Amino acid sequence: MRYQRGMPRRERLGRGWWLVVPIALFSGCVAFQRETRGQWAPGHGLVQNPSVMIIPLVDVVEKGQGPVGGSGTEFTSSIRDNLLSHGVKLTVADGSALKDAFDSAASLGYVYVLKGAITQWEDNATEWSGNPDRAGLSLELYDVASRQLVASAAHNMNGSSAALVPLSPFRFVPELVDHSLARIFGWQPKVWYF
Repeated sequence: MRYQRGMPRRERLGRGWWLVVPIALFSGCVAFQRETRGQWAPGHGLVQNPSVMIIPLVDVVEKGQGPVGGSGTEFTSSIRDNLLSHGVKLTVADGSALKDAFDSAASLGYVYVLKGAITQWEDNATEWSGNPDRAGLSLELYDVASRQLVASAAHNMNGSSAALVPLSPFRFVPELVDHSLARIFGWQPKVWYF
């Protein structure tokens, strides 16, 4: 529609003008923040056909709360599934002690031990508080023969500050695992939570 003298302002702006303000306000609320970091130690690199023993992650304790039941198991399972999808030979250790994992991995012929920790976990009831959920994962890869840390990676996420239904940081687990492992093993991340 062309502008004509004396035309009401609303018609001059067009029929879709009322969408601009809500979209502008809401777009700031749904922005996810992600950060991935990590690297290999100088002089080290990934061997061909790596084999990995995963140390099970322990349940995270949310700040001001108790342990988040099942969080360690969820991360450990996701790490296992992700590595298997890339053809990595692996097993999961019986306990959480690094020394015992080294001994077991050496006796079974594994090249690496993978140790992880849930570094951040905030379930903020976003649907009524407006505070985003947050979660983070840190992984360390150790060479079994030398028992040295050879690579590390971490991925942190902040969810959106708008939610219509109750959600939890468990929804971030696949991306946290995928991006952390991708940084260590050199493949492209495939999982993105939106």
